[in-house]
Amino acid sequence: TKAACSRSCDSMNSGGKTGWTLATIPTEYHKIEVMAYLKAKYPKIASDAKFNLIWVGLSRDKTTENVCMVRPFIPLLTTSQTRQENGRFGLLEKNTGVINLKGSTTYTARGLCSRAVNCWDI
Repeated sequence: TKAACSRSCDSMNSGGKTGWTLATIPTEYHKIEVMAYLKAKYPKIASDAKFNLIWVGLSRDKTTENVCMVRPFIPLLTTSQTRQENGRFGLLEKNTGVINLKGSTTYTARGLCSRAVNCWDI
């Protein structure tokens, strides 16, 4: 579930290595890097959507309806290939790069964690 994946990312915070959360993908370049990683780690294309969908740190604000990353200091620079089926929480389709917004936090899928370290553009 999204909550379990968030907790797993949070548990990676320790000592001087903090900032872990569900993956932040603010630009197309970052998405290309994430897609390359996922395709290398999980090359199989499965008929089960739960294998192909990965929780990421993207959500739709209830009040403004804006789609944004979980880290407030990182603007979302792209919404291309976002399927907004009245959902609020982001899942990345690992084979196509399409981001699906689901309404359920209890949907079971894997999650991807990230931590901003030294990226020049964030």
